[in-house]
Amino acid sequence: MSKIQEFIREDIRKNPELKEQYEQVNLNLDASIFVREMRDC
Repeated sequence: MSKIQEFIREDIRKNPELKEQYEQVNLNLDASIFVREMRDC
């Protein structure tokens, strides 16, 4: 597990209300990568 993943897991453990925000950020990043890949084609 990367240091970032460990940090996020620990942050969510300490502040469970942040889980939804982390999930939304992850979805936004996935969508951004998808759009970028589509533009490069």
